[in-house]
Formats: sequence, C-alpha cells, structure tokens
Amino acid sequence: MPLVPPAKQVLEVDLLYKRGVVPPDIHIFTASKQPWVVLPKDVPAVAEYKEQPRFRRDRATQGGCNNMWSVLPRTIRARPAGARPIIISLLALFGTLATQNGRAVPLAVYGGLPSVEDVALSPDGSRIAYVRTEGDLRIVVVATVADRKMIRWVKVSEEKLRSLEWADDDNVMLETSVTTADYGFKHEWFMLRVYNVSRNEVRSLPGNPLGTDDHVLNTVVGEVMVRRVNGHTVLFVPGVYVNQGVALFRCDLTTGNTRVERVGTSETSWLVDSEGQLAAEQDYDKQTHHWLSRGETRLQMLEATVTFLRAHDPPD
Repeated sequence: MPLVPPAKQVLEVDLLYKRGVVPPDIHIFTASKQPWVVLPKDVPAVAEYKEQPRFRRDRATQGGCNNMWSVLPRTIRARPAGARPIIISLLALFGTLATQNGRAVPLAVYGGLPSVEDVALSPDGSRIAYVRTEGDLRIVVVATVADRKMIRWVKVSEEKLRSLEWADDDNVMLETSVTTADYGFKHEWFMLRVYNVSRNEVRSLPGNPLGTDDHVLNTVVGEVMVRRVNGHTVLFVPGVYVNQGVALFRCDLTTGNTRVERVGTSETSWLVDSEGQLAAEQDYDKQTHHWLSRGETRLQMLEATVTFLRAHDPPD
C-alpha cells in the first residue's frame, strides 16, 4: 500500500544540504556549549533537554517509513518563504521513494556492470577518459571537458580492465589482465595498451625493440614509470624476453620506438629518475640470499643479508 504522508509534516534539519535556510525553534543542551558561541535572544534556550508541549512531537506517526515525518503544528508556518519549496520538494521525493519500496528489484541489477567507471582527467584538464558499459560491450570514451562532447572511443577487449590513466594529454594507458593455467597452477598476466587519441590507434607495449627480431612477451611484470624526456613522453616498462628473462624497456610514445634499457632477472627491479636516467637497481641472489642494490654511480654496492629468507625462500 503506498505511503501517504500526513497533511502537516516536519523535516529533520540534518537532512537538508543547506541547513542555514531553516532557523532553529529551540536551542538545547546549552550548558555544554563553547563560550564563543552566541545564541540569539529571540529563540528559546534550555541548559538540558526536556520535552515541552510547544515542541513535543506526535509519536503516533513513528514506525516503519513514517519515522521520516512527525507532526509539528507551527513548523511549516514558522519557516521562511525561501525554505518552503525545499521542504515541499523533499517531502514529495520521500513519498515517491517510500512508494517504490514495495517494488521488487530485478536480480540483473545486482549482477550488472556499472554504466560508467574509471574516470580519468588529462594532465591539462581539457579531456576526460572513462569506461562506458552498454550491455556486454565496454568501450573507452574520450570527451572534452568544456563542451562535454565525445571525440573518440575504442572498444575494450574481453580481458579484465585494471586501470585507466593518462600518460600525457594525447595518450591513455589501459592496463588489463587475463588468467591462465600453466601446469595446473593459475597465473594472472598483466598487459599494457596505449591509446593515442589523435591517431585513434591502440598499441601494445613493450613490443619488440626497433631493428631486432627479439621476441618480447606482451606482458608487464612491474610498475610502469612515465617520464617526460626532451619533450617526449617515455614509458619505462618492465617486460619479459622469451627464454632470456626480465628486462626494462624504454618506450618512446612520441617516436614509437622501443629499446632495451637494462636486462635483469625475475627478481630485478629498477628506478628511473625524472630525467629518464636509471637511478637505482635492486636484485636478489637466491644462492647467497643477498639483496644487491646499485646506486646511480654504479660504483658502490650495498649488500644486506636477509637471514630469515633462508627458511622461507622456495626451492628452485
């Protein structure tokens, strides 16, 4: 049965976004107020709280959804004219929501993907990129902020979309992942694609180095570092050489060229400074159980023996 609110209502002031449009009828618990709080003299004030007939609410309407309303004869008349449209609109909204409470929500609503997700703003603030879902189709939309017009869109593959981020004002990085089973064990592989808005093309990184036939897996095995070098946007991507191991690839988005910056092992990680130079490298030797850290000068090596790893290090 639809909920029909009483003829006269009082709305809790805490429900309003702008509480200042509704002045209080009474100040309570003033004994604990701060000394710098000044109370108006034309509004009743009590040190504690004791219900008075003038301000007593009708408890008969409490219960169920009716607890949003209670009768207060003088409330509506005492409100300023500017507050009445707000109160009337909110009461109408509450009545509509209460009427819909009895309707069953389809199960498909709970299992459906959000219509908009992963919103990212370009560095210059002129464009936004976000993922839009229409049925079973997921697309990446690029729109302008000023006039809210869509300028480009590209379909997202069936892999899981992990993140969406701008590399610069014209390139959007899309990180996805896929689960595979190797020798009975499941593994999550992460992949990186860069969508160039101006050319409307998608490129998988790191890709093969320029001028070589080396086969590089289309996977990412560490954190991608974005740097601005000599006016070019450069991504430093940890990837995998087939039958060779992990390497750090330098991918120039401006020229489209990829080259190998450093070759390491499955335990190697790198740090690149703001100028695109290798600042530090860290590796772990499973034989000696030593962490090896090389600084920027590459002349000093710090060794730290991790004794507890002897008991936890898995066999080769």
